[in-house]
Amino acid sequence: MIHTLLEEYRTKSSDWFVPREDGHATLATSYSLSVAQYVPASRKRNMAILGAAVALNLLRGVSTPPLDPVLLHFFVHNCDLHSIHPGILGEWHPALKQIVSDWIALGPDGDANTPTNQQHFATYHDLQVSFISYSRHFILLTLFHLICILPNR
Repeated sequence: MIHTLLEEYRTKSSDWFVPREDGHATLATSYSLSVAQYVPASRKRNMAILGAAVALNLLRGVSTPPLDPVLLHFFVHNCDLHSIHPGILGEWHPALKQIVSDWIALGPDGDANTPTNQQHFATYHDLQVSFISYSRHFILLTLFHLICILPNR
């Protein structure tokens, strides 16, 4: 029954999921934060049903594609950004882990204007690298947004 329910969400994938790195997906958010109070009750109910079905599958030890395992890890760990450590990131997103590791290695005075960083930030964040603060906190927020929140534009 749970499998059938999740299949219904997967068949209407664009309503519920947004493609992300390495063939995984995040949840589709169709309303910006500024109008979140106006999300229809039916959308909230259907998202709650999806969440319950995913949770039940996880309790049974069953994977829940297309949802990103790092996103699920984040949720399971009470939405703690620090739970997304290099090991878990590298297991599911080796290229992204390398980008983040290279960025951290630059330090606060490094030149982040590399083609890889330029492409990454232009593609996923609509930002230019030269305007970014390179703190570790920002790296975690960027990682979180890339994997979990921001829909493709």
